[in-house]
Amino acid sequence: MTEQFFTSDVLEALGDGIVLIRGGNVVFSNSAVTELMGGPISGPLDRLAPTVFSRIAADALRDGSAEEVFDRGTPRKEIEAVASRLDHEDGGVIVLLRDVTQRRRIEAMRRDFVADASHELKTPVASIQAAAETLIAALDRDPDAAKRFAHQIHSTAVRVDQIVNDLLDLSRLETATPELSLVQLDKLANKEVQRLADRAKVFDVELKIEAQSLEMAANRKDLRLAIRNLLDNAIEFADGGAVTVRVTREESQAIIEVEDTGIGIPTRDLPRVFERFYRVDAARARRTGGTGLGLAIVKHVVEEHGGSIEVESELGLGSTFRIRLPFIGAVPAEERRPRVLFVCVHNAGRSQMAAALMSHQSQGRIEVLSAGSEPAEAINPIAVEAMAEMGIDISQGRPKLLRDAEVAESDVVITMGCGDACPVYPGVSYEDWELDDPSGQDLATVRVIRDEIKTRVAALVERLLNGQEPATG
Repeated sequence: MTEQFFTSDVLEALGDGIVLIRGGNVVFSNSAVTELMGGPISGPLDRLAPTVFSRIAADALRDGSAEEVFDRGTPRKEIEAVASRLDHEDGGVIVLLRDVTQRRRIEAMRRDFVADASHELKTPVASIQAAAETLIAALDRDPDAAKRFAHQIHSTAVRVDQIVNDLLDLSRLETATPELSLVQLDKLANKEVQRLADRAKVFDVELKIEAQSLEMAANRKDLRLAIRNLLDNAIEFADGGAVTVRVTREESQAIIEVEDTGIGIPTRDLPRVFERFYRVDAARARRTGGTGLGLAIVKHVVEEHGGSIEVESELGLGSTFRIRLPFIGAVPAEERRPRVLFVCVHNAGRSQMAAALMSHQSQGRIEVLSAGSEPAEAINPIAVEAMAEMGIDISQGRPKLLRDAEVAESDVVITMGCGDACPVYPGVSYEDWELDDPSGQDLATVRVIRDEIKTRVAALVERLLNGQEPATG
């Protein structure tokens, strides 16, 4: 193979378009150029359309290099042309062509996003500043007015916090790879319905759920966030009507529908409802605390799961948002693992002993978590010793803080002396085990606590594996 043919083959294999210009003529262009330009280009530069090649070649011959972005084709593509002068005996100019449509679209989206986020934050921050200045002036002269402005500062700060949290969720969804686990969709949806029941009452909205038992591989946290945002949106616009959540299976897809009988969405707004900061009714959103990011978050969650989302709406009759997710990872009901969370305060000895004993006794058939309301510097060394006597090592256990534990996603929560520190989530089964705190106890006393936990764990394992859960708290 000659050097000329070898060079031609290499240029032909490149993904970017390559154009070689000598003496005012195009002497070579590869197949990528044909694809980008919608046809081959050759011959004298002064006869070519577009004229970008003639212009950029002249600039490169004069200055050594030149670049320009031009539009081409339908649908419109933005093509970047970068030309460099060839400084050897044959001379000429080489032009690299690259489709930058997607890159420039993303850059424009980022610019718009920064501008929109700045605008959304500027208004409440200005409101906080004005209210704070008025509050300072009114503290001595008008206590009642001072109280009103303090409430205004608080409510506006809550709104800023909501915007920031939604922005952080969007950023995480765009950059992080989701961790998948088996999720019971019907339980997940039901818990979100129960979580938002009080909010629905405030808006005089009837909240209903029709859920088929479905389990699939998904990111539990993100899917919960998507359902919550859809419910929030539906409750806000139901206008005193009803909101219904449906979970069904359609061939190889899991379907999650949120339907409301509210005011509906104008047809002109439907294509834009998933855009960041877009609001169909900005005044209503301000009154109800909407950030304009909820549906954008939903779309990101759905897309990270390889699914799609669609909306149907009719003015005056309501809207239906429908999520379609590829149905992956289903398992028979008898193979599903219940999830148990043990919670205690202060030293984590009790919850760690219980979690270790349940993992051991259930032989992995129950998913076990441990959490505390306060950070644990180390597991109680006496508890570690008592468990070691049974051949179980808990010395490296570090339970999550309660705020980081997925309490609402647990089938059963076992509390151990945490009192008011333990939150209660509707739809979650609770048991309270009154056990002495092993902190400061001798080994003999801790053995008694350990054996009591062992007996209770054995009974709970038996009930869970036979499908009998404790009563809902």
